[in-house]
Amino acid sequence: MRIFRNFAVAVSGVLAVVGAAMAQPAAPDVESATVTENRILCVHQDAPTGSRIGAKKVCHTNGEWRTIHANAEQDMLRMQDRHDNGMQGAANAAGQ
Repeated sequence: MRIFRNFAVAVSGVLAVVGAAMAQPAAPDVESATVTENRILCVHQDAPTGSRIGAKKVCHTNGEWRTIHANAEQDMLRMQDRHDNGMQGAANAAGQ
C-alpha cells in the first residue's frame, strides 16, 4: 500500500509539472522582420565546369536573395512566354 501511495504522489507531481509547462505560453519571437531581412546568408558557388579554380562564396542579405530569386523567376517567365509566342508564330505561318 505504501508503494502505491508513493507512486500516486510521484505521478501527481509529474502531472503538475507537465500541466504548468503546458499552461505557459510559448516564448514570443524576439527577432523582428528587419533583423531577419538584414541577416547575411552566404552560398558556396562551385567552379565553372572543367576548372579547378574559381569556386567562390557569395554573400547577400535575405532581402537581397529574395530580390535576386524574384528577378530570376521573372526572367524565366519572360523567356517561356517568348518561346511560346515563337512556337505559336511558327504554327500560324505553317497554316495550323
